[in-house]
Amino acid sequence: LNHTINNLTINRPTTSYVGLFGNNGANIRNIGLIGSEVNGITSVGGLVGFNWGGISNSYVAGNVTSSGSAGTDMGVLVGHNTGSLVNSYATGNAKSTDTTVDVGGLVGHNSGSISNSYATGSATSANTASSHGLGGLVGYNTGNVENSYATGSVLSTSSYTTTVGGLIGYNIAGSTSKSF
Repeated sequence: LNHTINNLTINRPTTSYVGLFGNNGANIRNIGLIGSEVNGITSVGGLVGFNWGGISNSYVAGNVTSSGSAGTDMGVLVGHNTGSLVNSYATGNAKSTDTTVDVGGLVGHNSGSISNSYATGSATSANTASSHGLGGLVGYNTGNVENSYATGSVLSTSSYTTTVGGLIGYNIAGSTSKSF
């Protein structure tokens, strides 16, 4: 029904699987988060922390932060995606302030599929340990990205970040088509 949730705040800096839905294996569709602030350590996303189900026609216009030590993945919409993400977007900012490994404007780590989706916010990493990927759309990709784009700024303020990309920070064994 295209409902929205305004001003969601989740502040769990030492907790994994953080988001409106921490761990999702179902189908989420037609929902938006506006003005959200989400903070966690591992698998952190505004809408879903860890997605192995399906997400469609959904968005987040809010910020996601990973400030705990030894975090692994975070994105404005989804922290870690092994499922499908279709017709969805993020306009907020992703910011890692400690040892988060994968940071993305839409998805931190993708091993599933992303199509017809975009991110316009910034992705920033200020971590203090080695990082795999920092990307405008996806930080680390081993899945498929199709018909998607990112327009936000990507900034690493750490000498430890391994790979930085406007679309995908680290694309290994993943595929992209018609994306920029």
